[in-house]
Amino acid sequence: MLKEKIQKNIRKVGSYFKDFRLPAEASAQAGLSTFDKPRLWRGGFTLIEVIVVIAILGILATITTLSFNNFRGKDSLEANASSVLSMYEKARENTVSSLENSKYGVYATTTKFVIFKGDVYSEGANGNDEFLLEGGVVLQSIDLIGGGQSVVFERLTGKTSEYGLITIGLSSDPTKKIDIIIENTGLIHRN
Repeated sequence: MLKEKIQKNIRKVGSYFKDFRLPAEASAQAGLSTFDKPRLWRGGFTLIEVIVVIAILGILATITTLSFNNFRGKDSLEANASSVLSMYEKARENTVSSLENSKYGVYATTTKFVIFKGDVYSEGANGNDEFLLEGGVVLQSIDLIGGGQSVVFERLTGKTSEYGLITIGLSSDPTKKIDIIIENTGLIHRN
């Protein structure tokens, strides 16, 4: 009995599909050429579809590349700003602790910052500690009281008479920048 029911159901389902033909068979039977077939029955892609897909992929690749470069630039700027801040803090700490009974300072150029020993920076002096700015980061401006490019800290107090604002930023995008503020108390922070 169960076997008969199953066979009956199979015949019923089969009757629904007896006129079913694959699109290629149907169009061949109707005598249609490839160009007469409806779009859904043809295989492949048109040239316009391929060009549109390539254009979309190109736009996505450009957006991704620009986003990555922007992120990399910001990351490099942050890392360099932290290093510059650390250099000023280290020079102040060395001075306050009277390391080798001397004052310490930091000299800044467009591409490097140098911790030096004494009252005046001397290029190539023994004990100078250089940090080169990397990743397209440069010193954009230095505006210190008294002018100049050096900040020297006073022993015991850590104060400085050369306080002001130092700005570093990306050479490729001058709007991306970080200000480092040096107070007359010798404290250093970023804005």
